[in-house]
Amino acid sequence: MVWKQSQIACYNQMTPKRKLRKFLEKFLSVNIMRLIGFLYGLILPAKKSYSSAGEDLIILQYFKDKKIDQGIYIDIGCFHPIWASNTYKLHKLGWSGYCFDIDEFKLKMMSVFRGSRIKTFFQAVVPSQDISDGKNSISVYKFLTPWSDLDTCDPIVAENYASKYKLDYTVSNVPAKDINSILKNLPSIDFFKIDIEGLDEAILMDMNFDLYSPEVILFENVETWSGTKEINEKLEIYGYQQLFVSGFSVCYAKPILRE
Repeated sequence: MVWKQSQIACYNQMTPKRKLRKFLEKFLSVNIMRLIGFLYGLILPAKKSYSSAGEDLIILQYFKDKKIDQGIYIDIGCFHPIWASNTYKLHKLGWSGYCFDIDEFKLKMMSVFRGSRIKTFFQAVVPSQDISDGKNSISVYKFLTPWSDLDTCDPIVAENYASKYKLDYTVSNVPAKDINSILKNLPSIDFFKIDIEGLDEAILMDMNFDLYSPEVILFENVETWSGTKEINEKLEIYGYQQLFVSGFSVCYAKPILRE
């Protein structure tokens, strides 16, 4: 294979870990690479925080102040049971959860490592207009990289990631459901976490807060720091206040009323 100058330049700019991944991909199957990615997440040195940017520490303190000891969370785009998890610290304290993802293997590992206190759902969570024509499935874009954190239901986001990170992806169909239909069949949620690469705010804008109002909402926006004006206004209308912004994460919570 003859590499172009642009490909060589891109390779030279990669981190050592990404160079190693590209090298191993030539010799190992996708399943073996996925297993390596999972094991890498398990053997990382233990930290006080399991989140990417310390989000779980603030969330934990909020619930301590709120005197909610063993609540219920929903983790949409759950990724990994421990690595970069915003719900693992809560799980360790005895919380129960509902975990959604578009990757069956990730969900299987969630079940293995978190046990009976969670229920997993192989399902894409989408805005209601995306399935308004009666469809019960949607195309998803899954990247060929160990334990991918880039998988998405948004084709534009998928193309942007493919170009930015020089990665390939596969397209497949998975079951899909809108957020209000999902929440209708769940108990009251204390912590609502969503990270689904490009659709977080669309889901929240579609969500019926008159019926469903978690204590804390954590979402991601990689384009607009602190989230867009539209989502901020909606959350504030329903009585939420911004708890923090950390990295790409934006967190809103109901005020704590001091006695």
